[in-house]
Amino acid sequence: MKFIISETILKKSQKLMMEKKLISQLNLSYFRINHLSQKKVIEGKVNSFGTLTGNFSLSEFDQLIQKTQSDLILRLSRDLKSKI
Repeated sequence: MKFIISETILKKSQKLMMEKKLISQLNLSYFRINHLSQKKVIEGKVNSFGTLTGNFSLSEFDQLIQKTQSDLILRLSRDLKSKI
């Protein structure tokens, strides 16, 4: 799993505001061999992101991290169900 955090300073209505964007990425390789020795390979990449703008606390940023992780797992689950 990889996390990318980017920071940007935005100018809105004569005010400078901080924006943080968190991107979560997960690359997946799944190998399955059945009783007939047939191999099935599933590969994929799942992404999720969240953004905070303005004044925010560290706990709000922690909540953003938890939300993107949960979303990433949900997306991964749906992706695997559709491929298996």
